[in-house]
Amino acid sequence: MSDMDLEFPPVDHTQWDEMVTCLRATGTQLYIVSTGATGGLLSALWRVPGASKNLLGFRFCYANEELVDFLGKQPDGSFCSDETAAKMAAHAYWHGRELAYRRGVADLNSVVGVGMTAAVTTDRDHRGADKVSIAVKTHGTLFTFDATFPKPESIEFLDRQRYRHWQGEMCDMLTLNAILSTLGMAQIGISNPTNRGWRMESNQLSASIPGIAFSKWRPDRKPYRFHHAQIQRDHRFDSIYGWINWDQKPSCDDESLGEEWRYVTNDNADQIVLYPGSFAPLTHGHIGVAKMIEQMTGKHVVFELTNTHPNKGRMSDEDMLWRADQFTAFAPVVLSDNAPLYVDKARCYPGVPMVVGADALKQLLDERHYGGYQGLRNALDEFVALGTTFYVVGRKVENNFLTLNDIPIMAKYRHLFHDVSFRKDISSTELRNRAGQA
Repeated sequence: MSDMDLEFPPVDHTQWDEMVTCLRATGTQLYIVSTGATGGLLSALWRVPGASKNLLGFRFCYANEELVDFLGKQPDGSFCSDETAAKMAAHAYWHGRELAYRRGVADLNSVVGVGMTAAVTTDRDHRGADKVSIAVKTHGTLFTFDATFPKPESIEFLDRQRYRHWQGEMCDMLTLNAILSTLGMAQIGISNPTNRGWRMESNQLSASIPGIAFSKWRPDRKPYRFHHAQIQRDHRFDSIYGWINWDQKPSCDDESLGEEWRYVTNDNADQIVLYPGSFAPLTHGHIGVAKMIEQMTGKHVVFELTNTHPNKGRMSDEDMLWRADQFTAFAPVVLSDNAPLYVDKARCYPGVPMVVGADALKQLLDERHYGGYQGLRNALDEFVALGTTFYVVGRKVENNFLTLNDIPIMAKYRHLFHDVSFRKDISSTELRNRAGQA
């Protein structure tokens, strides 16, 4: 493309204000994280009166190190990709859920997390396309969208500044449109920047996403639209999400996952901590525990779901999928078949330490589950033989806060348990009530 082809259609900020006003009325709670470009979205969300009603936060992670701090780990591959945008949106969503809870928001399912990452024109030539990747995470859905900008062969410095400014505005306008589309609202019209148009694509992050956004530039200069389509799930469970299948045979088809997440084997048992639970739903209390364990140990926390509960029986496949979906693009999760007890999990993942609540530890040490005192000792001896240890998290039980120090443990087995000083009193039952799920 020559410099003569480059045009900068004006951006009508009046439309932004109109659509933000409409967005206000939905009660949506937004938390947005962006990197690489900025062009007025935060100003538009703040400019319309009443921003505190639905703007939880806006974080601009321009330095790579800042984005790594927010995500908790280095993105796999490019910082500007749909995978990174999806992880940004997922982390924004869960951070927004915690903020909404602390603010007393009645419907926590109204939270929307948004991630935008861009690579645009700078003061020097760079390899690769000028593009933007956007992801929007809601309760139960995650949509991704890519757009590639025209890239001139050469451009004067002043035009480079103008083009960079215009690209930033387009990135933010596309982000606002992605939010509006996800909520089923009308979008802002965009004029075609050149006769050659844009290349706009949608990429599927993984088969675990229940919906995917498709978009195409229309040459008649009409606004683009997202077209939602459902992804069909594989209920044969050959390989759910590519992390692990039901008989613990390692398998991974999702290249967006880092090597350390691909599966749990003896080879990486010393790098991870398993966090079992029902996660119905996942709470910011669970997330806080995971972060503290990672800080304490320098290891990665992998959440674990089993389809069999020791007291409630077998869980439906649909329920397992719903619970596992909560971790999409956010944190690794393994799905275990018929592993209701901690000793069952220890057999599946020998040598992998586990997180356990103090209340659950009391149950674990209850000899009635083992047919008597000797049965309990046999189970504890098996934990020793398997190399299984536990990080014990304090839990509120009735009106008391129970910790490891409150639980009598035989001296022979005391080394199996490590105290975690952490308190965040939030239960899944309370969150279900706040989300209208109970």
